[in-house]
Amino acid sequence: MELKGLIRVIVILCVTTDAIDHYTVVNIHNGYSEKKANNTDLITTRIHGNYHSDLIGNLTSKLDTYETRFENLVEKIENVTVKLDICEAKLDQILRSIDGNARPRDCNEVLDLGYTRTGVYTIYPKPGVKGFQVRCDMDTTTGGWTVIQRRVSASNFFRTWDEYKSGFGDLNENYWLGNQAIHMISSQGKYKLRVDLTSNDNEKAYAEYESFMLGDAKSSYRLSFDSYTGNAGDSLKRHNNKMFSTKDMDNDEDRSINCAQIYIGAWWYTNCHDANLNGEYGNTAYGKGPVWEHWKGLYAPLKATEMKIRLM
Repeated sequence: MELKGLIRVIVILCVTTDAIDHYTVVNIHNGYSEKKANNTDLITTRIHGNYHSDLIGNLTSKLDTYETRFENLVEKIENVTVKLDICEAKLDQILRSIDGNARPRDCNEVLDLGYTRTGVYTIYPKPGVKGFQVRCDMDTTTGGWTVIQRRVSASNFFRTWDEYKSGFGDLNENYWLGNQAIHMISSQGKYKLRVDLTSNDNEKAYAEYESFMLGDAKSSYRLSFDSYTGNAGDSLKRHNNKMFSTKDMDNDEDRSINCAQIYIGAWWYTNCHDANLNGEYGNTAYGKGPVWEHWKGLYAPLKATEMKIRLM
């Protein structure tokens, strides 16, 4: 069999079958080697003394070269087979997702399905509840973060209780996911909260909290979490186990004022806050902007903030 014919057979096998396995390649190679040996014997028989002896050496050298090329081809085919197996596994994950067998409950499960790019995806936190879209951060640390709050430019977060309950904004820009959605996600297991902060000088810092949970509407979306780690300082500690307040729903601990009204935001206020990430964007008055006291103080509104959760 000529080398071109041999390569043609291998290519046809690759195209018409799911994959060419190692044993098939070995059998082809053995047949080719046997053919080469027969050809060498035939050449030797035909020339016995009619040609110079170095002709045999030249022909043998060429056959050795072809054999080396063939072995390289075998190695390349094996590499392609491995890549095809990987592609087949990823395709299977995608098909299972499409046919409804896989309904990711959060961005961590979206990541498990093989989606590694930050963007907007649909999740299904509760059986029987219609899925909804979220922004998944696949770039921070291990990825798989479900973003619940994002501010990257001028935006109005001085909203009503119902707006904060259902959520508002653009998932690719500025938004609040919605207290009801956050509650459904965080009640599925033990979640970690991460807060990413960017100052107007483009400095960055973060804070993480173990065992994040947001209660239901009956609890006024009470916030709870455990230990803090990070480099931004713990400005959320004061707000642990507090209820959510808005300009039209005063649940803070100061009975004389509405902290949400005073500080132009919505938050788990006490009397009133060490953090106000839903405050008025760009406002440099005391505590009225999106601030994180233990990092940049209460007079320095932040350029960008993200709050995100994922399973611990």
